[in-house]
Amino acid sequence: MNDQPPAPSNTLRYVTIAFGVMVVGAAILGLGRTLGPTADQQAEETAARFDLSLLNPGQPVTIDWLDNPVIVLRLTSEQESLARSIDITDLLDPLARNAMLPPDAPASFENRTIDSDGPIVVMNAQCDHMGFIATYSDRPENTWFCMRGAEEFDPVGRRLITNGLGADSIGIPPHTVTEDGHLILLTEQELLLLGGVDRLIYGSGD
Repeated sequence: MNDQPPAPSNTLRYVTIAFGVMVVGAAILGLGRTLGPTADQQAEETAARFDLSLLNPGQPVTIDWLDNPVIVLRLTSEQESLARSIDITDLLDPLARNAMLPPDAPASFENRTIDSDGPIVVMNAQCDHMGFIATYSDRPENTWFCMRGAEEFDPVGRRLITNGLGADSIGIPPHTVTEDGHLILLTEQELLLLGGVDRLIYGSGD
């Protein structure tokens, strides 16, 4: 009689190999998290969730989100001062254009920024006139510029009264911010589930 134990089946070997690959993969992932991602790396790795603490003042990050990239910018003190000094009546577009607020919300500084250890701008990368990507400039008086329509925008994406074809400010997409400071971009359906406007993030600015 043969007392040798039966050889392991092919299925068992495959399961063992797969488990080993998972363990190695988890270890590599853990190492990567220990090293910590940069803002640009995280924007590439996860489109829907972004750690706002990674932002440096005056250095915008573009997040690929669905068919419309989104810009996130922590304002410098100079950009904040200039944007706060602009009167809504001096804007070509007096509306906030913020998906998180009612359509008639005014384009106040508070309605165009979120506060996460300082003011942060979250807005579409494309201008609403012809869909071209807004170009960033570190000049606070006209921080954003559309090359196609020659539109100029202030640090928080509001349309300035200057030469150009379009009239609207750059739109702000649906999003929310978690208690631990992570930006979460939302689809229109997810926005409806949240109940629409989010006064916890944006002030009325009335």
